[in-house]
Amino acid sequence: MSPERLALWIALLPLLAAALPLLEKAFGRPRTEAGPASDLGALLGLAGPLAVLALLYPAVTDGGIVHLTLGEWSPSIGIRYRLDGPAWFASAFTAVVSLCAGLYARARGGYSPTFWFLFLLCHWSLQSALLAADFFHLFVCLELMALTSYVLIAYKKESAALFASFNYLMVSTAAIVFYLFGLYLLYGASGTLSIEEAGRVLASARPRERGLAALGLAFLAGGLGVRTAFLPFHGWLPDAHASAPHPVSALLSGAMIKVSFFAQWRILSLAEFPMLRESFLWLGAAGACAGVVLALCQSDAKRLLAWHSVSQVGYVLAAFGAGSPAGLLAAGLHAAAHGLFKSLLFLSVGSAADAAGSRNAYRMAGAFRGLPEAAAGFVFGALSIAALPPFIGAVSKDLVAYAAGGGLPGALLLAASVGTAASFSKLGILFFSAPEPGSRTPALSAVELGRLRAALRRGALPLAALCLGTGLAAPALVPAAAGLLAPGYTAAFAFSLSGAAKSLGIAAAGFAAARAVLSPRGRALAHRFERLGTGSETTLTLTLLGLALLAALGGWAGRGIPG
Repeated sequence: MSPERLALWIALLPLLAAALPLLEKAFGRPRTEAGPASDLGALLGLAGPLAVLALLYPAVTDGGIVHLTLGEWSPSIGIRYRLDGPAWFASAFTAVVSLCAGLYARARGGYSPTFWFLFLLCHWSLQSALLAADFFHLFVCLELMALTSYVLIAYKKESAALFASFNYLMVSTAAIVFYLFGLYLLYGASGTLSIEEAGRVLASARPRERGLAALGLAFLAGGLGVRTAFLPFHGWLPDAHASAPHPVSALLSGAMIKVSFFAQWRILSLAEFPMLRESFLWLGAAGACAGVVLALCQSDAKRLLAWHSVSQVGYVLAAFGAGSPAGLLAAGLHAAAHGLFKSLLFLSVGSAADAAGSRNAYRMAGAFRGLPEAAAGFVFGALSIAALPPFIGAVSKDLVAYAAGGGLPGALLLAASVGTAASFSKLGILFFSAPEPGSRTPALSAVELGRLRAALRRGALPLAALCLGTGLAAPALVPAAAGLLAPGYTAAFAFSLSGAAKSLGIAAAGFAAARAVLSPRGRALAHRFERLGTGSETTLTLTLLGLALLAALGGWAGRGIPG
């Protein structure tokens, strides 16, 4: 089979597999647990794309591109797919995160065929968005991604999850209007819906058309910014990721917000507007710092992790905003690293919360008792996100720091690194402290605890192994990633004593900050800011302000084009 035909199966397999749980629900007996058809669908839809991607790897290295137009339609009007290096890279780690989250959910139990239909449909929309080569197809994929995630967030029908889902629906609906407005401007400037063709047209366009394109790109970036959840488009994320079922939290944080980022990558690469791109360096650095400060204020363990998604996306955005091949490499690699360790942390900490019967970190002392798999997952994930060698987080954050350079953005990212170490020192101190005798009764029975441990072995421990294994393999991994993310750029990486000393210094400063936050005065101060930056009104206000800011930057960038 040709690479063109083979690439289609990356997205087609999850879609076809989603039919199996749907048929099981429609024609099988009523059930609250997935049956054999759902199991087969999950296997085909989650593991199948990884096998296809492995076969396609030689076709996309060093700048290779696989094009496909569905049916016999002309490329100018047909549904087009484009598999290039960044798309392959993002598709691969999206498939890994989805597979591990799915393995956890299947072993954990309690998920019906309806859940698996929506989960596979969401995975299909993620993969299709990464391959989409025209603006309208991308729009359809983004909307399907949003619709399935709304329902998955609220799957347990808990009040907090229902509100979080509605909040996301509200702000996402507002944002997609701006995406469509940006598309209208960009289509007016280029006369095509093809992303690749639009880039060629704009390269030789007149100043007026390039000015319209700059404004259109700014609106598109704002619309996609809500899905990516960088500052100030982040307000929906903490509640949604904290309230969703654990495998859904892993999927949303590990994969979904990165898919939107890679869509931005493709669109913003259409034409070079330095002022617009540089704004992402500053927004990313500020978001990394603000996210980690608010994470430190949280008492809900999953909300703390959710705020760190806002912070870590800031690192990715800052590296991308640097506008260099080193920045592209750093952005892509840190997006993948975050996908691994944040999914691992959501599964591990969420399982510990189930065992403790509470998500309040201050009431989770001894939460890992009887859950060594969750303890190992938390330790590996925390060491990785805190950028301690030899874990993958140390590799990707070092590359981000190099790409961002010095100055204020670099200082903000360094402060965010200290705050990250403080957050996970705080959780570690609370989780591994001994509970008071008789302070709580087990929230799970022995049978439920056994299923939880099995779920962690199948879903979380492979992610833990990848966090360590990819870090150890960094000398070979970084050049290979450069061949996909920044063709022509020569990159190398090796751990050093000076780098290790810097990481340990940041960790020590973070531990000291964690002790200060855990003091009575620190806890009282943190509690005052715990809900800052979230809520439906705040979320909508920040989103509109962010869109106005990007529109102003886009208009300014367009006016700066010489006539």
